[in-house]
Amino acid sequence: MLPWDTVQFTPWHDSRAPMPICTESTEFKAYSKSLEQLIERLRKRGGKTVISKVICGEHNEDMAQVALDFFNAYPLSYRTVFHTAETGTWMGASPELLYKIENGSLYTMALAGTRQYAEDSLPWDSKNIEEHLLVADFIENALSEQHASFMRKPLSTLRYGAIEHLLTEFTADAATLDIDRLRSRLQPTPAVGGYPRECALEDIADIESHSRNMYSGLIEFEDAALGARYCIVNLRCMQFNHNQYCIYAGGGITGDSDPADEWAETEAKSAWLRARMAGNQADTK
Repeated sequence: MLPWDTVQFTPWHDSRAPMPICTESTEFKAYSKSLEQLIERLRKRGGKTVISKVICGEHNEDMAQVALDFFNAYPLSYRTVFHTAETGTWMGASPELLYKIENGSLYTMALAGTRQYAEDSLPWDSKNIEEHLLVADFIENALSEQHASFMRKPLSTLRYGAIEHLLTEFTADAATLDIDRLRSRLQPTPAVGGYPRECALEDIADIESHSRNMYSGLIEFEDAALGARYCIVNLRCMQFNHNQYCIYAGGGITGDSDPADEWAETEAKSAWLRARMAGNQADTK
C-alpha cells in the first residue's frame, strides 16, 4: 500500500466530482445504431474514436474478495483498488501505462488493437493494425516534438487473459523530456480517446450517455522503494459501493469497424468482471 500523498488521480476530462455510480447499462441496440452512424462519419473523415459502454447492476459480494480474485486472475497487470471522496471506490487490473520513469529512463507504450487469444493466431487484420498505428505514431510524434532521444521497438503482441493486444513499446532518456508537457500531450491518447483528438472527444460526448468518471483516467504515484514513478491508465475497471457496481469497457472504432464485432470486443474485455459480479465462475485463463 502506498502513502496517499504520493498518489494523484486524474479523471476523464469532463467528469465531475463527486462521481456517482452509473446505474443504467448500455443496450446493444442503441450502441449499434450510434456506431453505424459513427463508422459512416469515420469513413469520410478518417481517424479513430474510442467508444465505451457500461454494465451496471446490484450485488451482495464481498468486494475485498472480488478484488483479490481479480488481481490473482491478472497478475501481470497494474492492479489497483482505491477510494476517495471525489472518485468513489474503484478496482482495476489495467494492462496500460501512460509512462514509467525509472533509473533515468522513460518507458511508454501504444496498446491498441484487440482480438481473442488463440494458440495458432493468424496475422492481425488491417483494421486492428490501422487502429494501433494511429496510437503508436501519435506517441512517436509527441516524443519527437521535444527532440527527445528515444527508441521505438518493433510491433509485438501482449496477452491479457483470453484476449490479446497489439503493442509498441518506447523508451526515452527522461532527462531530455519535459514530463508534464509530455503527459499533457499524450492524455488522452488515441488508445482511450481517438484521433484527431478534438473530433474524437466530440464523438464521445455525442454518443456516450454515461459519465466515464475514472475510466480511462490516470492514477499516478511514486514507489520510493523502487525509485520509480508510474502513471497508469485506468482500464479494465469497475466502480462500486456496498450494493451497486458499474463495469466499463471500450474499443477503438474506425471506418472499417463492425458494430457487432466491436460489441463482442467489449464483452471480451469485461468478461471476467461480468461473470464474477453475476455470481458465475469467472474465466481466469
